[in-house]
Amino acid sequence: MNNRMTPAEISGFLERTLLRVQKPARYTGGEWNAVTKNWDATPHRVALAFPDIYDLGMSNLGLAILYDLINKRPDMLAERVYAPWTDMEAELRAADIPLHSLESRHPLADFDVIGYTKAYLDGPQMFKHGTSSVVPVANMLHTFVYKNRTVGQSPDVQTLDGARIVENFDKRGGGMHNCMTGCIVKCSNVVHDADGNYRTSALEFETITLLGSNCAIKTVDEVAILDRLCDELGLDTIETGAALGVLMDSGGMDWGDSEAAARLLESIQQGDETGCMIGDGVVETGRRRKHKRVPHARGQAIPAWDPRPLKATGVTYAAGPMGADHTAGLIVNPGLAPDQF
Repeated sequence: MNNRMTPAEISGFLERTLLRVQKPARYTGGEWNAVTKNWDATPHRVALAFPDIYDLGMSNLGLAILYDLINKRPDMLAERVYAPWTDMEAELRAADIPLHSLESRHPLADFDVIGYTKAYLDGPQMFKHGTSSVVPVANMLHTFVYKNRTVGQSPDVQTLDGARIVENFDKRGGGMHNCMTGCIVKCSNVVHDADGNYRTSALEFETITLLGSNCAIKTVDEVAILDRLCDELGLDTIETGAALGVLMDSGGMDWGDSEAAARLLESIQQGDETGCMIGDGVVETGRRRKHKRVPHARGQAIPAWDPRPLKATGVTYAAGPMGADHTAGLIVNPGLAPDQF
């Protein structure tokens, strides 16, 4: 993450990006009674971070009181920071943009003090161990897809459960960290191999599902190797896992052969025809393999959340401009009342 980026560079990024995300006003600032002080003339700078989106955090009374008290001091300034929604998070990661304040758009690393709401740390923290902890629930909901989505549950759910990653922290090393400076959620895992060497970060639910269960690969250690290769090659793990699933389903590779999958990904660097086919994604793999079962929506591989048991999510996949986009309108429990979303 480029924490030395200037406010002007971040502003340029926002100008190019805001029209592509939902509710762009979340990221613009400039509200009535917002305070923007002279950065260079103020010696002590505080970032007040709320670990949720702007819509929820902007009305937090405690944050508002602190914001007012600090900004009344001539030698201090306070600026606000909120968590981005998933669409903006994806844009920030893709462009290597650090988490930054709403008022001056300075990266969090530029502040002297970062304050956050302790109430979050005292709460349930459902992603304390990352999104990989969702695996058992997804399997229960028949959305931990197996063998090119022919089944909704995996027989290897225990060995693919993110709990196996957490269990190894003590003996292998690794742990949980924040992938964006200043974020207190720390839901990103750092995965080490059996010898204690760094393997990958982060190993998330979508990756475990598509590169693991969808390909009948049995363990998180095997998935971690493939995830690292995808990172090094610049491949999306959802698209790659879906393409490998089609290759296996069409008889081009044995189910569950993670070593063959790793060799195929490595061959992309040498321009191997089959490897490049996988790199081109699930639709191209289906076309070249003349296979009819190609799970995609508008050319984009369907992610882990399956539209058959999660029908509201299927509407999003079909109607969204990106096709199979799980970052916009993902609804796991459509039975909730609107005020509980």
